[in-house]
Amino acid sequence: MLDSEEHNLSTWNDDWAWLVGDEGRSTLADVAAQTTPLDLATLQQLRRNIGPARTRLVVQQVEWRHKAGRKFANPSSMWFTEKGLEQASDEWIAGYKAERFAGCQQAADLCCGIGGDAMAICRMVPNVMALDIDPLHSKLAELNSQGRTHVCQQDVTTFDVAQVDAWHMDPDRRTVAQANRTVSLYHFSPALEVIDRLLTMNANAAIKLAPATVVPDHWTAVAQLEWIGRKRECLQLVAWFGSLRHESASRWATLVDDAGKAISFAGDPHEQVDLADSPGAFIYEPHATVLASSLSGAMAAKFQLQRLIPGGGYVTGNQAVTHPLLSAFEVMECLAYREKDVRQLLKKRRIGRLEVKKRSVEIDPNQLQNACRNFGDEAATLIVYRRQKKRMAVLAKRIVAASFEP
Repeated sequence: MLDSEEHNLSTWNDDWAWLVGDEGRSTLADVAAQTTPLDLATLQQLRRNIGPARTRLVVQQVEWRHKAGRKFANPSSMWFTEKGLEQASDEWIAGYKAERFAGCQQAADLCCGIGGDAMAICRMVPNVMALDIDPLHSKLAELNSQGRTHVCQQDVTTFDVAQVDAWHMDPDRRTVAQANRTVSLYHFSPALEVIDRLLTMNANAAIKLAPATVVPDHWTAVAQLEWIGRKRECLQLVAWFGSLRHESASRWATLVDDAGKAISFAGDPHEQVDLADSPGAFIYEPHATVLASSLSGAMAAKFQLQRLIPGGGYVTGNQAVTHPLLSAFEVMECLAYREKDVRQLLKKRRIGRLEVKKRSVEIDPNQLQNACRNFGDEAATLIVYRRQKKRMAVLAKRIVAASFEP
């Protein structure tokens, strides 16, 4: 077992046992049913009845379940910690990932946390083991899985991954020594060399990483890298190995909607496209997953678009393109960015509702938005970007897709 202080492990104690028992569940339900925030008198009464520690657990659990509504369809039946909720895959992305485990008879979820991925995998695989070194998280994962997975509190570095068909891991990106998250696999827990050893024992693996993680070259050569998001965010990077890797391109950007439906784009991150001399009739903003995966060039090439700015960010062209991974804007006017001129344009166009998007420039969007509130009832998007040493502005209309709008 790894040193508990080094890994900042949380503790399963009598107060937690009380919380998940009948009395705790009843108290939790009563507090959750309150339609207004708890006032001081109610909190003091709770403390007198159940004590400060248990009151804190109840109030925290209500807050975490409320926040978990972004990640889980039925959070009121689940148990959380702050860290466990923060690091958990949301239910829809976990379900999408679990599809790659179809056909396996046995699978393992290492560093399972509160069990989000394990719960999804067990819908595809009859026998699932979930392991976490943290005593509290392993207990909560057991409760959340409701008997559908076999949960163990165990140092995952001692687990024999050869005994399962495939495995998933969500290594911790934060340690006591590093309070902030790291994007270096060398500082993850377990560290890179440990994960590599497990991969030599069983190469059929999915390693969940932060989107900005620097992937080592020896992984890039053999793994399929997939950046996955929901709504407008890129939420995780998964390195797929062995039988879990698809045969197609080695780099993917994927968007999962609220029904669990996924749309993906695969391509070459080194594909280059020309830089446009000026904006075309349309400007497109690639989804965050496309930007994180460095596939904006490949996507621009597919649709015969050009870059509006060097590197990533906006692309442009004269043809209308509809794709869930591209937010589209129809160009109305282009001008050099000077705030006075922009305000005059907004007033002329009767723009009272303004969305501001910017890249590589420092401006205050609120200042412009507040200034134009009384200009009229039209809506528009102002795109501000830097071209060489000049700041440029484009006034545009956002085009809302008929379906699967990120």
